[in-house]
Amino acid sequence: MKTTMRSKYFFSYFLFFILIIFLWKIGGTGATGVDVEYCSFFNNRAPQAQPGLRNCSWFKDYSCCQQQEIEATFGEVKPLKGASPRCQRFINYLMCYICAPNQNLFYQKERLTVCRRFCDSLYDACQAAILKGNRIVELYPSGREFCISRRFLVGESNCFSFDVALDTRANAVRSTDISTLVVLVPAFVLLYYLVTMMSRLKAVDIVGSRTQTRDESMISQQKILVANGLRDKWTMLLLVILLGTAESSSGGEIVEVVGSSDVRGWADQLSTDLLRLSEEGFAFSSIQKIFRDAPYNTMKLESAKDLEKLKEALETFFDERKRLSNEMSIKVAKLYNGLSVLNGDERIRRLNSTHFESVEDLPLSVFLDANRLYSYQLNESRVYDQFFRKEVIWGQSVVKLPDSTKRNNKAVIQAVEWTSQLDEIFKENRKEFPDIRWQYFGSNTGVFRLYPGLQWRRDFVGFPEDFEPRMQPWYVDLKSGSRNIVIIIDTSSSMQKDGLDRAKSVASVLINSLNHDHNLAVIESSSDAWDTSGKNVSGSVNVLGCHHSGLSPATPQHREELVMAVQQLKAKGGSNHLPAFQKAFSLLRGQQFGDEGGKDCGSMIVFITDGKFDEHDLRCTPGYHKYSEDNRKAFVAGDICKYDTEFLINMVSLLQTSLPGSKANIFTFVTAVVSRVDLTFPGLLACDNNGVMSKIPKGDIGSSFFDQMEAYFRFVEATDLVKDPLLTGVYISPVDGAAALTFSSAVISDVTKDRVGVVAIDVALSDVEDLIRSIPLTDGDVFMMNLADGTAVIHPLAKRSYEIGDYLPHVFVAELETDNGIPEEFSVVLDKMMSGETGDYKITNNALSSFLHQENLVRSPIKSIHYFFTPISGTNFGVAIKHYLDDDVTQKMKVSMNPGTSYYHSIITSKNDEIKKQQNELHLSDDGSEFYAGIRHSYVHSTVAFGPELFCNLSVYFDQFGSSASLIQDALNSNGDVQKTCVITPAARNDARITLQMESHWKAQNLSFLASTYVATPSGVIRVYPGVVIPDTELKALHKESWYTRAVVNKGRLTVSPQHQGRHVPRTVVTFSRSVLNGTGCDSSSFESCEFLRVLGVVGMDVGSDEFRILVSTSLASTNRMQRVCSSEHYPCFSDRTKTCQTQCFLVNNVGEIVFGLPRRQRAFLSDLHTYVFKALSDRRIFLPKRIVGYQATCLDTGEVVSPEEDSKSSDIVFEMKHSCVEETLYYELNQTRLLDFGGVFVNGLDDDPCHSGLFFVSAVNNTDLILLVFDDFQDFSRNSSNKACQKLKRESVTMTKRTERRSCKENRYGVGNSSASCDSRSMRAIVMPCGYSAAALAAFHSFVFLTVCSLLALVFLI
Repeated sequence: MKTTMRSKYFFSYFLFFILIIFLWKIGGTGATGVDVEYCSFFNNRAPQAQPGLRNCSWFKDYSCCQQQEIEATFGEVKPLKGASPRCQRFINYLMCYICAPNQNLFYQKERLTVCRRFCDSLYDACQAAILKGNRIVELYPSGREFCISRRFLVGESNCFSFDVALDTRANAVRSTDISTLVVLVPAFVLLYYLVTMMSRLKAVDIVGSRTQTRDESMISQQKILVANGLRDKWTMLLLVILLGTAESSSGGEIVEVVGSSDVRGWADQLSTDLLRLSEEGFAFSSIQKIFRDAPYNTMKLESAKDLEKLKEALETFFDERKRLSNEMSIKVAKLYNGLSVLNGDERIRRLNSTHFESVEDLPLSVFLDANRLYSYQLNESRVYDQFFRKEVIWGQSVVKLPDSTKRNNKAVIQAVEWTSQLDEIFKENRKEFPDIRWQYFGSNTGVFRLYPGLQWRRDFVGFPEDFEPRMQPWYVDLKSGSRNIVIIIDTSSSMQKDGLDRAKSVASVLINSLNHDHNLAVIESSSDAWDTSGKNVSGSVNVLGCHHSGLSPATPQHREELVMAVQQLKAKGGSNHLPAFQKAFSLLRGQQFGDEGGKDCGSMIVFITDGKFDEHDLRCTPGYHKYSEDNRKAFVAGDICKYDTEFLINMVSLLQTSLPGSKANIFTFVTAVVSRVDLTFPGLLACDNNGVMSKIPKGDIGSSFFDQMEAYFRFVEATDLVKDPLLTGVYISPVDGAAALTFSSAVISDVTKDRVGVVAIDVALSDVEDLIRSIPLTDGDVFMMNLADGTAVIHPLAKRSYEIGDYLPHVFVAELETDNGIPEEFSVVLDKMMSGETGDYKITNNALSSFLHQENLVRSPIKSIHYFFTPISGTNFGVAIKHYLDDDVTQKMKVSMNPGTSYYHSIITSKNDEIKKQQNELHLSDDGSEFYAGIRHSYVHSTVAFGPELFCNLSVYFDQFGSSASLIQDALNSNGDVQKTCVITPAARNDARITLQMESHWKAQNLSFLASTYVATPSGVIRVYPGVVIPDTELKALHKESWYTRAVVNKGRLTVSPQHQGRHVPRTVVTFSRSVLNGTGCDSSSFESCEFLRVLGVVGMDVGSDEFRILVSTSLASTNRMQRVCSSEHYPCFSDRTKTCQTQCFLVNNVGEIVFGLPRRQRAFLSDLHTYVFKALSDRRIFLPKRIVGYQATCLDTGEVVSPEEDSKSSDIVFEMKHSCVEETLYYELNQTRLLDFGGVFVNGLDDDPCHSGLFFVSAVNNTDLILLVFDDFQDFSRNSSNKACQKLKRESVTMTKRTERRSCKENRYGVGNSSASCDSRSMRAIVMPCGYSAAALAAFHSFVFLTVCSLLALVFLI
């Protein structure tokens, strides 16, 4: 029998493996067979096998693209918002058309033809995704329209399509993949059969071997048990791994009750053991001595002189770029004048003689398209430039054209042709100033030429992002004259059907085209009306935003605030717009002469409307009820609205006379479908007031807006013509996505007197940061402020340039320097700075220092804070130095001789041959260690790393793993006081040398539980032992790391983190950290004395989480007379001997996180696990509520359009927009001193806790940020799903919550408030706008109406 079973056993295994192989072959087959000609996207090269193709891998056997080309082309593709996984896959299929070997069939003449069926599939997959603030299904009715809108051709043959079955990766990840089920289901059925057969066979063997020692009944029982047990062996093993094991016992032993003295003793023992552990781990006493014994020089602060040096350096920096921008404009004007001096016939002859029908026909030396730079075969290869952190070409510039620009336009061809000569100017500038950034020229035709050459950024489907240079800050901000502008938006009911979305877009473009030199207000306009049932539909004439009483400067904050308000407008009410115009003229009357007394600030009114006055569903009177002859009550609707547009035009003319200065120019934008609207009213309104009417047709809203609004922008450009260079505020550059400022100068033709375009030079914000860091100061922090609006440009507490993403948050300096307006004296500093004064001011009342805890500001009191400030000439910026030293004396560490060799962390992985020697000295290994398996590390030496702010040039930081590794290593160990070329700051070298002395103490420790030891200094230096590569995220935000900020907040105390994934090791760890202070007397008896001590450094260590649990459990057991404490042991409850209870222990840190007492890899707040206990502790003020605010948050808002029907509950997202917001974090902080009021131990029962029963004790763990929480006689009912009261209590958990709020109007007190931009001294040119709708046209129209009426009357009379 055994032989037969074994035969079945082996035969089943054989069938199992045959089945697996067979089914795998069936499930994994697939082939692609395509006819190939040539690769039209890549200059007609031949397809080749690309085995390394990771994306689009279905083409790897025969592909037109290479992996590096995919990475270069689609490396910066932005995902489509709200896209489902299926949508993302279809977009990926579409992007892979560049790899298709038969692309010559569907990619011709730079246009992609997509099959209609694929467009429908793509549309079906992506219709819920968000594009341009709308769902795709709302923008386009079908896949064909969607593809056409993306600039594709759509066809039925010779078009791009894709067989989804080829994407084996997509199929592989589907949980319902039939091929996977075909393989796995039979295999697991067979595997279960094999396990069953094996268990039966083993059962027979076991039972057979024991028949001599057991009777037949025992044998029978064992046979069943063993067979069943072995059959479920794998299931049980899995359960053991996932759930762990638990032993329980119960009996009649005597239960001892825990008392307060027991808990106090355990807490004291824990304090002793944890402090001893930290001493053994990071040698705290030795490190403290090293810091305090470091050589320091006492020196007097010279902040006034420091400020002079800083001011001079910044003014020189900006003046050089301003001069260069001005010289560029002169040179470019000369080039253009060479063409302009020819007469008209000669210019036409010269242009036509080229025979170029399109810019694509121009030679590559003249036109390199930035959209497809990677597709060109150039003599010069693209190189990655460390300075630009991009792949660039230095041989020539590239050209970017807006999508709406016609490439066969003669003016565009001419602009591309003559601007190619700018390359020599660009190269000369680069030679003279090697550290200048992007140089470019924006033409009034929309041509944008950029140097050095760069492949343009791409959107979510891999196509180049659109770009309109004439709508960029450096172009539109070139207006010196201040202007008062009121935008009126028609929000009547007719706009709901047609035009409100485009009206919002037009208003947003206009708002964002202004700068702080302009005073702006936006008014929504609709009038009260009634529907046919008599229900009132209230209209509104409101000034949007925070400033309702007047116009305010168009600062970034004000613009953002207005755009948000505009996006939330809804259409309702009637079309009587006279009150809105009366409000607009009222605002202009109080603003027109500004603060200069007699200088006429030009005024403009922009009216955005659909031009309709026929709301048939509305009435202008409420209506009434009447009774019929049979006494039935009926409602009679009010009178249909009739609007007298001629009267409105006449009233506007009358309002013009009320302005003290020149008349306001009025521009109108009509957003409805033109064929359905009478344009007489908007046309005449504009023409009678020296403006222009522009029509915004229905369709996509993009850069083509400029062409539709050209008359408005031309007018502004013509009236504000100025040659002086302009420095913009900080914005996100569309060229490289980095925070930048730009110097721009208008290019004005001496012949035509018109503006040809604008030349510009970028100034990266990181360059300004580098410059400030390079200026040696005696002490203090530096910040730079925009004097126009009070916002921070550079600030120690603001986001650095490398932390800013694709959105620039606006934060006021006062938000960073004060806590809700405290200290109040900072307002004096702010007023002096914004007035352009140079001076100083010392604050002694309620002075505060601030630091970042993660992204939030934490304040602490200090004795005083001293500000030194001055404006930067030629800019709108001011700079200040502040320090916290009460006696104006500081200590600077002496530059000591290097005590040994320090090893910069990046050399561990660097492939630079110059640092091979140092790598050998580290004796690197990646195995043989419990904590560091698979990670290169050194037990021979520590490694050191610097935050970005410690590098003289930020580009060196970003290249630290490249060729700069050896440069940093040499600078780190240089013995000279001054580096030949500044690589790292003196503070970096000094702190590295001080912390190097700690290495020997750490190496002497031989503790198996210790994973990593490290120290960080306030300057941004971190040293780690064993030596490893330190994560970039930790370096960029070292002072926001929780282990660092916890120690800074809890000065003098040992802090312990919850278990978390290690930063330096691939293990779950617990982190100990403690701050080193510059004074003594800071201990458990007087922690208040720590408040004013300065932090010299923070030491930390990572302990394995399992080892930490053992260490704590051992400490508790060492003084425990009851061995059951803090174990899983059960015992008869003291309160009810028929039930079993436990005694549980937890360690909780100062913000309510559980540090000890949870299963592995689990984290929780105390309020999550024991809500009742936490509420009891907060009620007794053992945990106090705290509030910290982050002013640099970025929020994403969406707006909704709700159906006008009252019963409708549906709403659709119609826009998405990022904006600055305030993030308020509400949390609870431990108040250890409060426990002294309860005798050191707080005791309470759980009688009212619906989730648990028993007693709990709380005691402080001295000299740490922990409390010990002990539950005795404890039962847990929380897992009972029918316990509704417990579920309700858990929902009240509030240990830490975050709340974001849009910036409210009251916060404008931090900026310019309601003050207005003053009028510029230079008068603007008077321009008469040509207009098709004139007074004569109006008279002719009236004559036509009169004659028509007379004719009709005569006809009636004759009849």
